[in-house]
Amino acid sequence: MLLSSAVPEIRSASLAEFTTVASALGLDARAMVTAIGLPIRCLSDPDLRIPAVTVQTLLEQTAARANVDDIGIRLAEKNGLSTLGPLGLLMREQPTLRDAIGALNQYHDLHTTALSIRVEDENDIAILKPVLDVGGIEVKRQVTELALGVLYRIVRVLLGDRRKPQAVCLMRSVPVNRDVYRRVFDTQVQFDADFDGIVCSTTMLDAPMPRTDPIMARYVKSYVESIASSRSTSASRKVRELLYVMIPSGRCSAAEVAKELGVDRRTLHRHLVREGETFSRILTNTRIEMAKRFLENRDRSLTSVAEMLGFSALSAFMRWFRTHFGCTATVWRLANGR
Repeated sequence: MLLSSAVPEIRSASLAEFTTVASALGLDARAMVTAIGLPIRCLSDPDLRIPAVTVQTLLEQTAARANVDDIGIRLAEKNGLSTLGPLGLLMREQPTLRDAIGALNQYHDLHTTALSIRVEDENDIAILKPVLDVGGIEVKRQVTELALGVLYRIVRVLLGDRRKPQAVCLMRSVPVNRDVYRRVFDTQVQFDADFDGIVCSTTMLDAPMPRTDPIMARYVKSYVESIASSRSTSASRKVRELLYVMIPSGRCSAAEVAKELGVDRRTLHRHLVREGETFSRILTNTRIEMAKRFLENRDRSLTSVAEMLGFSALSAFMRWFRTHFGCTATVWRLANGR
């Protein structure tokens, strides 16, 4: 359902352990959050809602000052199901992991308006992909890895000790120090992947979860619904979320996106105009963001990047890239790749 615009936010519970992580690296957490414009109480009040883009900037600045590239995972290691508050209780009482992810997506506004989880099924494999929105700008690595790390820890708690995902895929290159990744992801970790996500079997996704109580589940759902946020979701954010998934297939026209949202093209256009947006601008900006992330990995061929951005031919991608970046993809990669 398309509703009014809102700035993507997250409960400051996600920063509850930021002081611990920053201190371990010799940084002053209070000074850093103050300098970036966040109130000090975001470090102690878990229910304070703060802009997701500011959290992203804080993590990137912390990584730069500490000269490490794994701040997101370090913080994820300190977070888990309890970080979600009442929403975590609701997820714990669901009959299957798929139902738990569904509950997270249905009531995610209780914790954040910046994140949803996309479940992609293919034969007997399911992939859980965090879909992030920090206000329409490029989503950086640290906040992506924070989201993926927390999701993985939640999945492990819900599944119990006897089951775990088959693999975790990360778009980033192989880090110099993989210790924290090994601690957070107790399964196969694939770096330089084509996506950020958790790979598991559909059997595991749909198998009964241990220790669920149907009576408690009804009680918790009633409680969650009573406190459910009335915050609305913007049309532009919904479009961006869908485009991240639809662009690689080449099926990313306004008509196709509108159909996925359950409206016609003119209705979608009307909602976007109210928010000062256009479909073509959102599509272009989303492609630009995806292009940057894909090209940063120098091991990924330009042909592969073109395909992942929905271009039928490398030449079409190269023309598009020069138009929007003012240089060739090869030149941009030499300056920005890793």
